[in-house]
Order: sequence, then structure tokens, then C-alpha cells
Amino acid sequence: MRSRPPITVILPTYNAMPLLREAAASILAQTFHDFVLIIIDNRSTDDTPCFLESIADPRVIWITEDKRGGGAALQAGLRLVSSEFTAVMNADDIAGPTRLQHQYQYLRDHPNVVLVGSNMRFRIGDGLVSPTPLPATHTRIRRHLLHRSVAICHPSVMYRTLCARAIGGYRIEGAGQDLDFFLRMSEVGTVQNVSEALITYRLEPGSASASLPSDLQKAHAYAVECTRRRAAREPEPSLEEFAKQWQGRGRIAQFIEHARSASARCYRTSVSLRSREKGGRALLMLALAAMFNPCRALLNIERLAYSCVSAAGSRRGTSQV
Repeated sequence: MRSRPPITVILPTYNAMPLLREAAASILAQTFHDFVLIIIDNRSTDDTPCFLESIADPRVIWITEDKRGGGAALQAGLRLVSSEFTAVMNADDIAGPTRLQHQYQYLRDHPNVVLVGSNMRFRIGDGLVSPTPLPATHTRIRRHLLHRSVAICHPSVMYRTLCARAIGGYRIEGAGQDLDFFLRMSEVGTVQNVSEALITYRLEPGSASASLPSDLQKAHAYAVECTRRRAAREPEPSLEEFAKQWQGRGRIAQFIEHARSASARCYRTSVSLRSREKGGRALLMLALAAMFNPCRALLNIERLAYSCVSAAGSRRGTSQV
């Protein structure tokens, strides 16, 4: 292994045992071997410290940070990175064996791309479900991000470290840091998704993330507002300033946010039902998700239509636009 590996993987964790063991193993078993894995432990109270102390692989570094949120943990990890590329991993997900190799080669072959993600599979219990493919191209990804629609799977990304540092890294300490980061990265270069599903994302419909908590909604709205301000060359508000405006928003705005949350809850329930082969009920929940958030539904239909056209083009031997 070289003195400075080209990739560093940042993996924040908090009380994620025993899932953390499988997540770390999926990184250490990569076909690409020349990397450093930095595990950021947010002072876990389970068996995480014992597990970290037991790791003998010299590629693994772990540090303990106060629990201030996912964005703060990622920023702490980013400060330690000395490699050209940085990848992100969740403590409860599983990376495919060729993930690092695939994304490393992609970034080397596409110098204009500053961040690359991938498609994913959902793991629900013992079942696996493939969701609608994520948008692949920069323009489509930007459109989805600005509508606060899922366009990039954060634990699937690899990006250029210098570009991430140039934009200030992760500004939001808690939930919702990914959208703000993606939007700012998309302003300094091209962001794309590869078509392969390089990550298995563990989805628990009954967890807090099954809906959209208010702090997550607020962070996403803040990210879009800051993007609008930058485009208009206006000063960006601080998160604290925006939070005061958020608290004073009107009833219609509050209703729209409640509808977004309900849509997310219905969508994840539909995915769970699909994993249990309950197609009829899954379609019903999908219809409810579309009713609560028509804009996201239209974007999902566009994603599905584009992926079908691209797949048909690939079968005919044509290149994807």
C-alpha cells in the first residue's frame, strides 16, 4: 500500500452494532485495496468501541467525536482526509465488492465530474427491492435536487476531496446535510450517477427516517433557499436565521411540508410491501404518495421513463445521452 492511498472512506457511526461489522467488512473486502477507512464514532454506548479496538486491518483509523449529528461527523472525517478522492459509507449499509474500483476509475476517466453516486438496492429484513433508478445526468440530478427529490444516494458517493473542501464541506451538522452538500458540489463541477447498484441501503419503514422529521425538512428547504440566493447573487442566511423564518411560515406552507412527510412515509411503506410481495397494497400506498406529493411523483415517472429508454438504447448498442 502506498504512503498516500488515493481513496479515503468516511464512515460515521452511532450505536450501529452489529450492523457496523457487516458495513465495515464490505469496505475492507473491496476489489480495490489501496484506501484508508476512517470510522467516526459519535460516542456509542453499545459494543462499538470494543469492535473498533478489535480491528487489526492497518487501513482502518477510528476516532471518537461528540454526537453533534451526521454532518458534523462527516466534516470531522473530511478534515482528516489526505487522499485525492473521498467516499462515504453508512454504518448500516453494504457496499458492493467493486464499488470503490468502479467509482475510482470513473472519476479518473471523467475529470469534469466532481462527484459520482450510484443506484442502490433496498434491504428490508431479508428481502431486497430495487427502487426506481436515480437520475444519471447532471441536469436531471440538479432538477431533482432543487425539487427536494432524492437524486443521489449519499452513502454511495465518491467525490474529489479538494472540491469538497473548496465549498466548505458539510455545513449542516445534523440531518439534511447531504442536499446542501450536493447542490453546492453541483455548482463547481458535474455530478453524475452510474447505472450500477453499488450499495445496498438498509431501509426500516418503522424508523424515524420513514417520514420526514421537521429538522430534515427545514434543512432541505434551507439548502434550496441558499441555492436560490447564490444564483441571484444575494447573501445567504445562516441556518439560525432561516429557522426563525421557518417557524413563522404560513399555514399553506406548513400543509405542504406535512404532505411531503406523508408522501415519504407512504412511499417507504410501499417499498416494504413490495419486499413482502404484497403488490396490490404497495400500489395503493404508491398512489397515496403521489397524491401527497405530485411533483415528486412526476419526477419519479420521468426517471422511470428515461431509464427504460436508456436501457432500450443500450440493448440496441446505442450510447446513453
